[in-house]
Amino acid sequence: MKMLGALGLALVVACSSGPSTGRSPARTNPEATPAKDQTRIAVLEAGSSGGKSVLTIADVSGHTLAQATFDSMPRPLIANAGDILPTSVRVAAGAAYYAEPTGKIHRLDHTGTDTIVATFALSTAQQELSFAVSPNGKQLIAIVVTAPAVHDPPPKDLSQPFFKEGARWSTELERATAGGATESVLKTDLGPADRPFGSVTTIAGWDDAGPVALLDTVLAAQQPPASTRLPGGTLVHLGADGTHLDQIGGPNCHPLDELRNGTILCYSGAWPRSYEVRTASGQVMWQQDLFGGFYYDPVLSPDGRRVAVQNTLFMQGLKAASVARQSTPQLPTQAQGWVTADTLAVHANSSGSVQFVDVVDLQHPRETGLRGMFVGTL
Repeated sequence: MKMLGALGLALVVACSSGPSTGRSPARTNPEATPAKDQTRIAVLEAGSSGGKSVLTIADVSGHTLAQATFDSMPRPLIANAGDILPTSVRVAAGAAYYAEPTGKIHRLDHTGTDTIVATFALSTAQQELSFAVSPNGKQLIAIVVTAPAVHDPPPKDLSQPFFKEGARWSTELERATAGGATESVLKTDLGPADRPFGSVTTIAGWDDAGPVALLDTVLAAQQPPASTRLPGGTLVHLGADGTHLDQIGGPNCHPLDELRNGTILCYSGAWPRSYEVRTASGQVMWQQDLFGGFYYDPVLSPDGRRVAVQNTLFMQGLKAASVARQSTPQLPTQAQGWVTADTLAVHANSSGSVQFVDVVDLQHPRETGLRGMFVGTL
């Protein structure tokens, strides 16, 4: 019996019953008429358990330029809670990179060219892969978390052991040159199965200063964390040998979102009472009181001047009164990410598609016809 709590979130990654190799070839849309704006976006329609995920590269008018269908990543059994899986798609160097359950990382560009650029060591459904790609697309880094094997037979209630006796937690840090060999850099034994898994480090991205790692990563939870993109305690730069370097955002920064230049959205304290936008070194650029509101998955605009979270938009220099009085600019639906500093991708609740909304005209979203979750801009 799988004792997994449900997370009330639409995550950008999905589950499957275990590793497999099924993948449909990437395809292009020859009839699409490209928009004049050459901005391209990636959208992921995540599959359900045992299903497929669909990655789409499109222009800002919603014309599909390229698409790939592949097996969703497995969902390990790690606790009586819902897994918070790392993203299976990254964007860098004008392309989208997606991970298969076999550990293969594919590069998909807008022409439909699909190339395997790296392979990381995945062998069981009890493993999670977090990875990132350098801004120039030439280097990749990953951490594979191996959870203990589940007790056989599986537990029927909380009084029975969840993991197999003697099983242990471990992680492996790996690096690869795109199109080249993969190197195992560091293997870490995290201890026996009954040890809390809050000390796990995962890969969180790659900014202009190098690879970024998330310390104290929350792998599963009964309630959604403040950020499913960065569900952890501290964001640091990672050395080539796995050394934890500087803390991005400085002391007491609980990371929520980070830009490529190191600008970071933080909160401090036990729970977000206010947002702080800081430089990589920790200087506070601006802050926003949340007036007791509870928000999940905020996204920082590319210029660092706005924060979109759920259906609310906070702006630097605009003093918001209480959320109850709705005096902050309101979005028509749930924010997913920023296309430009002035344009948001939002989720259309009725159709399940991606829409764009301009910050100067919040109540009139533009339909793209693309289904899934906005991943990022290529």
